[in-house]
Amino acid sequence: MLTRVMCSTLVTRDENPTLKYPDVVYHYVWHRKLRQWKPRLRMTNKLSRLQGVSPRDKERYCLRVLLIHQPLPSSFESLRTVNGTVHQLFEDACVALGLMESDLEWFHCMDEGRHFRLPKSLRNLFCVILCFCNPTD
Repeated sequence: MLTRVMCSTLVTRDENPTLKYPDVVYHYVWHRKLRQWKPRLRMTNKLSRLQGVSPRDKERYCLRVLLIHQPLPSSFESLRTVNGTVHQLFEDACVALGLMESDLEWFHCMDEGRHFRLPKSLRNLFCVILCFCNPTD
């Protein structure tokens, strides 16, 4: 779905430059036959969720963090671009944006996990954050 959003002729970047990837499904719907995004006509309650990614998989986790915090990208390269500098890794782009400097991201990770995980899984997530993510506090 991510590449469909990037490659589509979706005009959201012009209409709403602050739209973020998780919010696309609230405003648009994918038409399979037409193979394009169309504005939603019925504004009913919608349920969507980004696929969870373990913080242990740094590159995919940083991609997810960038998609949540950055406006809708036009390509993976534009997602890795910060202040005119194209970074090699999504992790480098996250660091350049200051998204991984504080423990706030790990608090968000745990908070999101509590909605979808069982207690044992949450304890494992906490251990992964302590062992592999170098929290400061």
